[in-house]
Amino acid sequence: MRCLLTLFLLAVFAAVPAHAQGVSPSADLPGAVSDTGQTTLAAYRVVRRIGMYYKLDLMKDNLHAPSTAAVMRRSEARFRDCYIERLEDQPHLHGQFALSFELSKQTGGMHHIAWIGGDLKDKQLVRCVMHHLGNLTFYPPHDMQGQLLYTFWADESIASAP
Repeated sequence: MRCLLTLFLLAVFAAVPAHAQGVSPSADLPGAVSDTGQTTLAAYRVVRRIGMYYKLDLMKDNLHAPSTAAVMRRSEARFRDCYIERLEDQPHLHGQFALSFELSKQTGGMHHIAWIGGDLKDKQLVRCVMHHLGNLTFYPPHDMQGQLLYTFWADESIASAP
């Protein structure tokens, strides 16, 4: 699953005449005031690509994986939001983590969700994903055990605005 998030930033610099700042006006400097008194603005486009993949393994019950994955697919935005929120604090956050869980026929819930490994050890991200998984309702024909492997990555590119 890939999400393309586009942010537009507009950098506006102080409109103090360059000569008042002790700098000679130059139209090629961002924020400089030209001889005509107009402020030069710099506009940039930042594109952040976010990838989130997960692998669901219901072990001996993989026959039921498509229906379980369909429930998870409807909530992918919540899991992605967990990652996007953490990117604000850690812009280079990426990697994988694995969770084990049990699906209960009686409650329809995912219980005993536990981190079982991976190189992505951000506790807030893992807790957020686990929280949203625990709030989903599944319809398993019987109690099942399974594992999830999540992979998250992001990259940014900055370019001049068109």
